[in-house]
Amino acid sequence: MSEVSRRTAVLAGAAGAGVGAVVLATQAAPALGWSAPGAPTSARNPFAIEAGSLPMRSHFVPAIGETFDAVDGERSLKLTLTAVEDLAPVLKADDENRFNLIFSGSPADAHEGIFTLRRNGTPTTTLFLSPIGTSAATQPLQAIVNRHA
Repeated sequence: MSEVSRRTAVLAGAAGAGVGAVVLATQAAPALGWSAPGAPTSARNPFAIEAGSLPMRSHFVPAIGETFDAVDGERSLKLTLTAVEDLAPVLKADDENRFNLIFSGSPADAHEGIFTLRRNGTPTTTLFLSPIGTSAATQPLQAIVNRHA
């Protein structure tokens, strides 16, 4: 009668976890806003970010104080961009690929989720927004862009 050693069980589990991670990453990619260039529209993610239009700090800085339409598939919110901040730890000031967006919106409507943000003069992009802090008049929401260039 053969017994399975602890080492065999651990190695089998690690191999299975590696396969699971690859499958998870493959399945999660469309949820992160990516589409294969040239893919038919029906096969594309409606929240897709086209190559070359990733959110950059310079897209948002000129829009501070401006209103964005934020759509999550169920409802549409009007959000005002109130700040574009460096992410801590600051590796490079005013980094195009690492920044924090702060929006303000109605406390009654603000909720976390994946939103497509639109505003004339700013490329359309999809980001995860989350309420932060509290305020009586408005609800601050945050979107973090933390991408290695």
